[in-house]
Amino acid sequence: MDEEQGQSMGIKQPLLAAEPREGSLNIRVTAYGTADGSDTAAAEPLLSPAGRTRCSRAKAVFNLANTIIGAGMLALPKAYATLGVVAGTLTLLAICYMTYASLIVLIKAAEDSGRCSYAAIVGAKLGTACSAALRLAIILNCAGVIVIYMVVIADSLAGITEFAAMGPPAGPAPARTVIITVVAWLFVAPLVAPRTMRTLSHASLLSLSCACLFCGVTIALATAAACKGQLPHIHWLPDRQAFAGSPVRMIAQALAAVPVITTAFICHFNIHPVMAELKNYSHGRMRQVVQRSLGFCAATYIAVPVAAYMLFGDQTHGDVISNFTPAALGKLVAAPLAQALVLAVRSTNVLSLWLSMPMLMFPLRAEVFTLLKQGTQPSNTVFFGVTYVLLGLCYVLAVFVTSMWTAASLVGATSGIMLAFLFPALIMIRADPCRSCCSWRKLCAWGMFGLGCVLAVAGVASNFH
Repeated sequence: MDEEQGQSMGIKQPLLAAEPREGSLNIRVTAYGTADGSDTAAAEPLLSPAGRTRCSRAKAVFNLANTIIGAGMLALPKAYATLGVVAGTLTLLAICYMTYASLIVLIKAAEDSGRCSYAAIVGAKLGTACSAALRLAIILNCAGVIVIYMVVIADSLAGITEFAAMGPPAGPAPARTVIITVVAWLFVAPLVAPRTMRTLSHASLLSLSCACLFCGVTIALATAAACKGQLPHIHWLPDRQAFAGSPVRMIAQALAAVPVITTAFICHFNIHPVMAELKNYSHGRMRQVVQRSLGFCAATYIAVPVAAYMLFGDQTHGDVISNFTPAALGKLVAAPLAQALVLAVRSTNVLSLWLSMPMLMFPLRAEVFTLLKQGTQPSNTVFFGVTYVLLGLCYVLAVFVTSMWTAASLVGATSGIMLAFLFPALIMIRADPCRSCCSWRKLCAWGMFGLGCVLAVAGVASNFH
């Protein structure tokens, strides 16, 4: 472990054997790729000499970035339309930095305590009640995002069948239900079966490649619109006229867009499984994994919404994929090319979200196993039974959810804020009990906690206003 990093946060000297060596992080990990949350069991070395192969740093970056990038990216253009380009970019960068800070807090807490589970760390630092609340937040967040993914995939596939000249469906609701059913049970079900994350690195790379392709197409179309002088009017800051001229309403609506951005960066529940899978573990290597993952995601998250907002202006939808129609793109490129681009954008988006779902099922399933007290290695019957019951519940919810924007805002304002801001801030506050309450670190922690509370209230209120 990097000694300087350990001293910077008062971290105790390393959780390694008597002869410390690179790559033997002393934490408890279950066979399905996440920590068991045990607070009483002694720490065990992650790998024995004949242990399983771990992920390289590049594969760890792919897995963490794949946890982050998902349907949240499709809601960001609407957030930019609400906040404006400058305010939206500054807000996104601020959320990205706060995500980085909170992830480093969780990494150092794991190194300090020997626990490699978000809930176990919260339980040790904040008590059993907070640990239970965190587990509930993880379950709600992961299930909510899986539901959002299914909704977006169903809408994208429905558009593909229509734009491919197969004719419109007989009725929107039955057609959508059929699509969600096929997606959930024929495509998602086999993908969520693996017990470890290391088997998913190739899927993560393919998913990120699809996201990059979508980003490239969006930028190319925005460039074409600029060259033809067809850019719509865009706002650099929040438009007061869009909020009926009321400063209070403008502030409330602007704050309500922030939880959507927060949802796009949530990955805290998978940071410890990624730590456990990292080959030759050290604090410096893990910090690089976080930096590279967030750097890639931030660049993508800025490029996509800016380009999409430049394309569609104030007509940007909560799910920007629905803006990509042959009619809209036909103004910029030839009709056959517009048709091909629509099919490419929707198809790659479906593939990217589909390949991201296992990264959400891992922590969701792990927390349910903990609640059911199934131990670290449940039987195949329990493992697959719980997996597909959870998938079935998400499927039922996806059938009834119609608005991706509303779902993303609610998930971000509740469980997302708890995972990204509130609990990391409380851990930071409790990490140094001997420090003055006015120390810079604690002031930052209290600021993060207060901001999280404000965003949660604004996000929930905006959805019920």
